[in-house]
Amino acid sequence: MSVTSTKSACNTSIDTELLAQARELSISPSAVLERALYKEVKAARARQWREQNTEAIAEYNLELEKQGGTFAERIGQL
Repeated sequence: MSVTSTKSACNTSIDTELLAQARELSISPSAVLERALYKEVKAARARQWREQNTEAIAEYNLELEKQGGTFAERIGQL
């Protein structure tokens, strides 16, 4: 998360009782949502990258197999 990021308003619906409990405990729904969205976006981008690079990763792993593993594996350090 960027420290200097610009904030945007976001309307969402939350269970009334849950929101009351959060307020009672001084939990900021906005802060919780922002942290959760950050984690979800990060995970989705990682999945997207893996999907987009599946073929290249497979080719790289095949090349490693042909060479007998990574350099560290070949010299017995892994």
